[in-house]
Amino acid sequence: MGLFSNDKIINVAATVYNLAGEEKNRPQFLQSLVVRNILSGTKDSMGDSIRKGYLTGPAMRLRQFYRWARDPDNYGRVGMPIGKLASGDEINPKSVEIYIPHPAGTDVWSQHAVAGVADYSYWAEQWVMTHRPSQLDKAWAATHNRTTGKITIRFSDNSTVLFTPADFNTKATYIYIYYIIITNPQNNLTISYGSDQLMIYRVGSGKPGLDVLVKSGSDYGEFFPFIPVRIDNEFVTSKTRPKTHAQVTKAYRKATGGQFSDLVKSLKDNDNLDDIDYAYVVFGVSLNVVEPACKRYLYTFFEKLMFSQTHGPQAHQKWVASVNLWTDIYVNWRRWKAHQEIYQQGGSDPGPQPAQPVIPEPPRNTIHIHSKYNSDTVDTDYDVHLSWSFIINGTGTGKGRPGAKTNDCWIVYTGVNKYIKKYYSSASVFSDADDRELEQFRIYWQRSPNAYTYLDVIGMVHRNEIYDGKSVVTGVREALESADESGFIVPLHYETWRATPILDSSQMGTACTFLVLNSYKVTKKKWYQTTLFRIVLIIIIAVVTVIITGGAGVGLLGTHLAVGTALGFTAMTAAIVGAVVNAMAALVLTTLIEKVTAGFGELGPIIAAVLSIIIGNVIGGISTGTSVAINWNTFLTADNLLKLTEAVGAGIQKGIQEATMKIVEDMGDLAKQANEELAKVEEAFFAEFGYGKIMIDPMELFVDAKTIVAESPTTFLTRTTLTGSEIAEMSMDMLSNFAEYSIKLPNAFA
Repeated sequence: MGLFSNDKIINVAATVYNLAGEEKNRPQFLQSLVVRNILSGTKDSMGDSIRKGYLTGPAMRLRQFYRWARDPDNYGRVGMPIGKLASGDEINPKSVEIYIPHPAGTDVWSQHAVAGVADYSYWAEQWVMTHRPSQLDKAWAATHNRTTGKITIRFSDNSTVLFTPADFNTKATYIYIYYIIITNPQNNLTISYGSDQLMIYRVGSGKPGLDVLVKSGSDYGEFFPFIPVRIDNEFVTSKTRPKTHAQVTKAYRKATGGQFSDLVKSLKDNDNLDDIDYAYVVFGVSLNVVEPACKRYLYTFFEKLMFSQTHGPQAHQKWVASVNLWTDIYVNWRRWKAHQEIYQQGGSDPGPQPAQPVIPEPPRNTIHIHSKYNSDTVDTDYDVHLSWSFIINGTGTGKGRPGAKTNDCWIVYTGVNKYIKKYYSSASVFSDADDRELEQFRIYWQRSPNAYTYLDVIGMVHRNEIYDGKSVVTGVREALESADESGFIVPLHYETWRATPILDSSQMGTACTFLVLNSYKVTKKKWYQTTLFRIVLIIIIAVVTVIITGGAGVGLLGTHLAVGTALGFTAMTAAIVGAVVNAMAALVLTTLIEKVTAGFGELGPIIAAVLSIIIGNVIGGISTGTSVAINWNTFLTADNLLKLTEAVGAGIQKGIQEATMKIVEDMGDLAKQANEELAKVEEAFFAEFGYGKIMIDPMELFVDAKTIVAESPTTFLTRTTLTGSEIAEMSMDMLSNFAEYSIKLPNAFA
């Protein structure tokens, strides 16, 4: 990478569209069956029409599609997705310390340990801890190239490092153990704490004592297949991927009854087509769905997850108790540590070290759904995670909310559970408490007029992997507050869906098909916008300044030549070095003053300008050996008057900007409030007038699902049989209009 190369920034996004259209316009399947029976004049009774409709309706169509896709001869090019349930147990860090190698005479303090799937960010963090520990708490980012298997770390100074992670297997489960080495643990006077370290252990790689701490992931039944529409910037067509195209065309027709070519054509008209790298048709339910049948599916799905998670409902109470206990242990240990530091400087003996606090990491359960890739399949790059910590069930009497009816289901966001992620940094330096939040929601089911059940789902997150380690992470609050159907899609699990009553699964079949568009855009940051260039620019300006002034220029610390000479340089080199040091000192001073005056609003720039002038005078007096008293006449010099004028202008500008930002924030709050009120209005509308619409195909008035509707004998006789009075009336008409009928030509000749 060249000195002035561009810095790439990867932005990812996921957009979802429900192929059923707007929620208020979606069909009501049962009502549509009833109206069709009435209008068509079919021989079938109402009961027969409903029975046949459900046996040949959306639920059965999706079930047939699923069975068809399971056959490799039908859908082997894409294949069924792999669904694994991995359980990240809560591991007691003390139980793993014996497996961490350390020198004789030292102790190991494991701060926290967690098990989970392969996540390259842990390997990146381990590399920083080992090779650049001073950068650990600074800004850095890592990316993983799945093709080469290498990890790239970019640091705040724009430097990068490339390395291959050891023993990195995306299909394996790992234990990640954070620890520090304690030297002279028994001596209060010389005890010391080492830097942060991370041990990564692959489960099953030779330490049975660690292996037993983690339950291996297991198959979680089968999820509905997805249909790839666009793969790596190319549509699936008969030219690009002929075998795959043939199978996905049949799959789309079987699942939706539509034409795959029509879907592709509609996407080609998208103005942002170049940004869409992957597109899939997936089957599931959005977390903020309106459809009641879909909400009942969500309840059933989460209830099954509750019985599949690592620990039972009591695990949450145990975890909360451990967080409270950690607080007491941490306060006690930190008090001892402060006393111990005073003791090392000659204070009183703090006594033996008390119990060391260890972080109470909550358990983590993850369902990982991804595409199957081998020599017989196409690499569709489909990868979704649904993870959570706790699911707890409960019951209640009465109504879960005012006006609730039997079989109503609804979801309520109930806040967050907070806990501490990290509490102790390297070399006895405490870091501020880093609160992590586990978002929580409750889903209700009104089982009867006077009883309901509910599930508390804690810490659930949806992650859609997009590109090169980048993913779109959707939390519960974001999903539930979204005005549109959210990308937080709970996948359609075949066993759970089959357990759903056919009335609900048939109605679900009208609203559970989504088009997911995964996109990323690699933008390039110009080289002159990078931090490195800013430093280079300071050096260039310093050199130019020295050339122009001959080294006599004056900076914050004195003349350039004097500063450079004081640092041991001579002649022009001393002047250039002094100019650079003066520029950097001015940069540091400006940054500090901006931090100090940031809270003064529009007066901040004015106060900063005054402080800059005063501090400059004082430092100038010190550097030249003259008086450090403030000469107020300096405020009347031309350059300082310009500074003050610019500061006043900057203050006014800042005031306007702050007022504008306040308006923007208010508009955002109003938009959020409008979305919330709109959701309430829609919910009230659906409760009062019903959900969805009746969909009638005009052909259904004459044709049922399979055959022509035969006219009943009663209808035929009513239409064709003539009564005596009708015959007499026709005879009288013929006599009275004989002349007219005799001279009128037949229609064929008229």
